[in-house]
Amino acid sequence: MGNISEVVKKVANNYQKDPTEMLDVIRDVQAELGQVSNDAIKAIAQEMNVSSVDVEGVVTFYHFFSKKPVGKYAVYLNNSGSATFIYAIFIRSPLIICILLVSCNLVNHEHVYCYTITHIPQALF
Repeated sequence: MGNISEVVKKVANNYQKDPTEMLDVIRDVQAELGQVSNDAIKAIAQEMNVSSVDVEGVVTFYHFFSKKPVGKYAVYLNNSGSATFIYAIFIRSPLIICILLVSCNLVNHEHVYCYTITHIPQALF
């Protein structure tokens, strides 16, 4: 992990500082730094010649970006009614294992609201 401004400058240069590549820039910055902090948001805005509000909007809109340090793996739990039913029946024990991994900072746990994921419950196994 390097200095925030150095990492952002390197990543922005990889994409020729093109504002249409904002998602890729933010993704790569998070991969390098483990998060997209407020300082990283300001540095990205400066390097990409956009407002920090624009960068902040992208970071806070997408659930896979985080302003706090993330774990090595991410677990996204769907909060829809049908998904909650599936979780209660099928993955109670694996969920306990995930909670233990979260407590060790190996897994980042996020809640998402997505109804399409319940159409593929076989992906849970």
